[in-house]
Parts: sequence; structure tokens; C-alpha cells
Amino acid sequence: MGPKVSLLVALTLGAQICQVGAQQSDAPFRAGMPRRVQCVDILELERLRIDPKNGNVTFYPQDSELYIDYTADIWWLQGFLAGRQADNPYYPPQLATWLFSYCRANPTKTLYDAALGLSGSLNQH
Repeated sequence: MGPKVSLLVALTLGAQICQVGAQQSDAPFRAGMPRRVQCVDILELERLRIDPKNGNVTFYPQDSELYIDYTADIWWLQGFLAGRQADNPYYPPQLATWLFSYCRANPTKTLYDAALGLSGSLNQH
């Protein structure tokens, strides 16, 4: 295949993927924050079984959206901490344990509040 044909195939596939993505949801795209930002919603993620040693997550097929939300929240929290300080001693299962504990104690708070709290306490040490 020549470069012009390859480019045409790539553009056609890209357009088809965009059309499929647009058909799947009428909701606007949100960048920056995960879907679950309220602590009361984050606590639903505790239904997942997270191995504290290796971070493996076990869930039922009907809970796959929970797993996606868990991953988004924990990765967002890791990114937030990395942006605020270079030394982040926490790994995903530890962050999940801390986040769930924070949200149980502060159910009206948000993921952002939790991130600020953890970042502040890490900076004090």
C-alpha cells in the first residue's frame, strides 16, 4: 500500500471510530476529573476486592464499570500526587485503602478534597 492509500485508510478508520464513539453516548466529554468524584459515590468502589499486596482487583462481570471507575479515580489520585510532589510512597492498593477510609470519615467531601488532604499530610513528613 502506498502512503496515500495508507493515509486514506487511517482517516476512514478514524472517522468510523469517532462516529461509533459519538453514537455510544450523548453526554459531553469531560476531561480532567473521573466520573466518581463525590465520596459517597467513591465508597461504592469498595465492592471490588482489591488485594493489598499485589493490587489485583477481583470483580464480577456486572461490576466492570466499577472497575473502570476505580482505575480512573486511583490513577487520577496518583497523577495529582505526582504533580504536587516528586516522592509518592503510595501504590494503588494503598491509595484505595486510604481513599476509602477518607471517604467513610468525610462522605460529603470529594476526590479533590481527599487528594488535597493526602498531599498536605505527605508534604508535612
